[in-house]
Amino acid sequence: YTPLLIAMKFKKVKAAQFLLKKGATFITIRKGSYYYSRKYYKYNHHFYAVSSKSLSLLKASCANIKIRNKEILNQLFISAAKQNSVQLMDYLLKLGADINTNVGTYNKNTAMHIAAKRGYIKMLAFLASKGAQLEKKNRNGRSPLLLSLMNHQGRTKSFFQLLKLGANMHTTDNYGSGILQYAV
Repeated sequence: YTPLLIAMKFKKVKAAQFLLKKGATFITIRKGSYYYSRKYYKYNHHFYAVSSKSLSLLKASCANIKIRNKEILNQLFISAAKQNSVQLMDYLLKLGADINTNVGTYNKNTAMHIAAKRGYIKMLAFLASKGAQLEKKNRNGRSPLLLSLMNHQGRTKSFFQLLKLGANMHTTDNYGSGILQYAV
């Protein structure tokens, strides 16, 4: 771990700000097949999120940090999606993050899957405008449209937004279940 990683892990924003001003980086330390980065650090295939306040700090200081590792950018992008931070996602895309990445999610969900499942309507429109794949399937073969039906809060809004954006209504998952099975 680097001091900056530890500060962000424990949500010590003032310490992280101080370290960033002194030129510290959050770039990963490679150990075996595991990355210890901070926005997410991966250990035994589990990812732990940093607070949205730490994400804001990271965004504010990204101008001073040159991120060369695409995997870190992609992990940050997925984390921003989980926090519903469209502004940060846009910034990370400008830095070179992959809009269709599924790094750091157990089910191989992309940002589009996350937005659909959680009912983030504005994020769905943003991702589609930036060229995200509407039909990309996750580990279980579920498209964002199918995941939108699994969300009980904003499922109709997400579902209809995805249809409006051009999602395929006839999609099925790895088990042969389609829209009708998920809607019930």
